[in-house]
Amino acid sequence: MKIVQFDEPGAPEVLHVHEVPLPEPGAAQIRVKAHSIGVGIPDVLIRSGAYSWMPPLPCIPGTEMSGTVSAIGPDVGNVTVGDLVYVSARERPHRGGCYADEIVVRADEITPIPNGANMEAVATLANYQVAWHLLWNMARVKAGDTVLVYAAAGGVGSAIVELALIAGAKVIGVASGTSKGA
Repeated sequence: MKIVQFDEPGAPEVLHVHEVPLPEPGAAQIRVKAHSIGVGIPDVLIRSGAYSWMPPLPCIPGTEMSGTVSAIGPDVGNVTVGDLVYVSARERPHRGGCYADEIVVRADEITPIPNGANMEAVATLANYQVAWHLLWNMARVKAGDTVLVYAAAGGVGSAIVELALIAGAKVIGVASGTSKGA
């Protein structure tokens, strides 16, 4: 199987693809075959060495993925092969690890996903987690409020726009670039 890894932080050129043996799950662990892998600012910060929760080196970046359970270790009772799941490095002891064809995680580090879910969208759930906390725990937005969203075209920015609109807020989005929307 393939992984993306780096030995020392730096520019994108530090990333290298390696062929490694397929990992086997141990006790209370499962293996997840990637469907979609999120790429975001935390991954760039990990690669550059500037992330507050830097994983140990050598490092496989990638803080989120959607996938299918492909193997189950002993002492796992609530998960079956073929289940759809979401893996977030926020639930794991170290950030990263998802830039891989398959990943072994503890069974309690995954979120089950219903059949029929858009697995590409599932890989973006971290953006919505951040947006949710910003809107309701920090800003305490309510229907009728006006929300100004910088970087509205990015992952978290677009999630803020969507959630604020659903909540009945008026949204003004700002994004850089030469193309301007109406």
